[in-house]
Amino acid sequence: MASIALTIVTVTYNNIEGLKRTLTSVSKLDRNNLEHIIIDGGSTDGSQEYLKDYSIHPIRIISETDQGIYDAMNKGISMGTGIWINFLNAGDVFHDDFSLALIGNQNHDLLYGSAEVKYNDGYKRKMQPGTLDSLWKGMSFSHQSVFVKRELMEKNPFNLTYLYCADFDFIFGLYTNNHSFFDLNQLICSIEAGGISDAKRFKATKEVFAINKKLNPKFRIYPYFYFKILYGYISVVVKKCMPKKAVSAITKAKYK
Repeated sequence: MASIALTIVTVTYNNIEGLKRTLTSVSKLDRNNLEHIIIDGGSTDGSQEYLKDYSIHPIRIISETDQGIYDAMNKGISMGTGIWINFLNAGDVFHDDFSLALIGNQNHDLLYGSAEVKYNDGYKRKMQPGTLDSLWKGMSFSHQSVFVKRELMEKNPFNLTYLYCADFDFIFGLYTNNHSFFDLNQLICSIEAGGISDAKRFKATKEVFAINKKLNPKFRIYPYFYFKILYGYISVVVKKCMPKKAVSAITKAKYK
């Protein structure tokens, strides 16, 4: 029996409306060449009941408490059978131009593309991948726009020591071990702003710093991270004190 092309893992917790958007998006793809695994953290908002009745495309479901998002993602990895694996969390959707043909017959270990980031006020921006030479600074692309050979993830599941940047730890580990990366030059997905690393940016930067010390033999750029950690802490504090409209205006100005 031929292997399916793609395992899609969706992690969700009390986000039924976001979950519905993600399921609708996945249902538009070639259902014969993918599997969709839903890892629910024990939702109490009707998500479990909705999933039990869902029948538009086949899904496999785990609904139980976990140790955080990366623990949930590891559960999805262990259940997967596809050649490639992608993490599309509740509320995130594939872009209309994405198709499974993009990842077919790719002789690489990791594929990546760009993402559209959506904010609560309706503002959208395109998140282009950074250069691989600058990957040491942190995630150069969103994990929702990444496709990894599943067997690599089975051998190297997310390290739960990291609360915010276990995805960076995994991807940077592949890079420093000379695995093959390929830019698809394609808009892959539309994602909601405010992910786990975004909300605790200064703590995430501290983890990126620690991961560099562990994995990067050329790492000597301490001042860069000292500045980033301080800037991240100040940004979080200042944003908490500002009106939402002011934060939105700053965000738009930053990405113009």
